[in-house]
Amino acid sequence: MSLGRRIQKTGLALFFGGLFFTESVNSQSINPCLIDGVSTGFIPSLTEKYELEGSGIRVFYTRSGDNQIVDQTDVNSNGVPDYVENVARQAAAARKAFNLLAFRDPLESARYRAASYIDINLGNISGNGLAYSEPSSYSAVPQRGDACSIRIDISSRLDKFPGSWSVVSHELFHLYQYGYMGFKRSWLLEPTANWAERVIRTGSLYPAPDVAQPLPASMTEMQSRVFTQSFPYDFWSRLASFMDEADEVMHLPNALRYATYTDGTSIFKDDYIRGLAFLSTVLQSLEAESTIVSSLNDWPPYRWGANQSSASHDVRILKVIQRAVRRTGVRNYEIDSFLAIE
Repeated sequence: MSLGRRIQKTGLALFFGGLFFTESVNSQSINPCLIDGVSTGFIPSLTEKYELEGSGIRVFYTRSGDNQIVDQTDVNSNGVPDYVENVARQAAAARKAFNLLAFRDPLESARYRAASYIDINLGNISGNGLAYSEPSSYSAVPQRGDACSIRIDISSRLDKFPGSWSVVSHELFHLYQYGYMGFKRSWLLEPTANWAERVIRTGSLYPAPDVAQPLPASMTEMQSRVFTQSFPYDFWSRLASFMDEADEVMHLPNALRYATYTDGTSIFKDDYIRGLAFLSTVLQSLEAESTIVSSLNDWPPYRWGANQSSASHDVRILKVIQRAVRRTGVRNYEIDSFLAIE
C-alpha cells in the first residue's frame, strides 16, 4: 500500500473517529502560559534573534561569551550565522513533514494553544538538546516580547552542524509528543522521537528490522527489555517493521523534499519512512488515555508533576499500544505472543 493511500485511510479514521479527538481538544481548557517561567540560566545571555519568516520558529543565540555559537560562518552573507539559520531550516522542514504525515502540530494542541512560537535557544548546555513540556513567556529577557512560546534548547557547539545531525528534529518531535499526552516515560518518548527523526535521515528505522530482537512475549521481557530501558530501539523498530512490510516513499511536495541548508546540501537525505501512520495513531490513543488518567487521579490535565514519569503508567501504555496493533489487523506468531502479554 502506498503512503498516500495509507495516509488517506488514516485520514478517514481521523475523520470518523476523529470527531472525538477534535471535540476533545477543543473542549479542553487552554493551558495557561507561565509568565517568565524560566528566565534564569543562560537564556538572558542570548541577545540575538533569528526568525524564519512565516514559520513561527524563533532561534535565539549569541556570538560572544560562554554560550556563543562556535561556528559563526555566514556563507550566504545575510548577517545570520549559518549555524543559526540551519537550525531554523531543519526545524521548519521537519515540522512541515511531521504535519503532512498525520501528526498534529504542537501549537494546535490544547496544551500549547496559548503559545505563538516554537523557540529554540542555542547555548553551552549539557548534552545535545532538550525539549521542555510547559509553555512560557519571557518578557524580561531581550528579544522575547510578551509572546508565549514552547521551548527547545540546542547545543551551540555541535561539531560540523548540520552534517548528519538530526537532533533539532528529534527535540522538535518531543514537543509533538507532549502536545498529545502527559506520559513522560523514556522508553516511550526517546525511541519514538528517534523513529520520527528518520524523516530527514538516511534509513527509515534504527536498528534495521532484520537485526532487531523479536518482540517481547511476556511481561518479564517487557520489564527487562523495554520498561526499564531508556532507549529500547529494538522494540519499536521491530514493531514498526510489522506495521509496514517495507519502506514507503513520503511523497513530500517538491519545495519541501528538496529544501536545503545554507551550503546547498539537502535537509531530507532520502524519501523513505516506515510505520509513522501507526505511530500517529498510538499518540492519538495516548492522548485519550491521558485524559482518563487525569480524571481518575484528579490531576490537572497538563500538570501531573513528577507523576508524568511514574513507572506506574507502563502497563497502561502497553495496553494502548496493543490495542493499536490489534486495530491494524496485522497478525503472526510474534505479534500474537506480544498481544497476549497481560
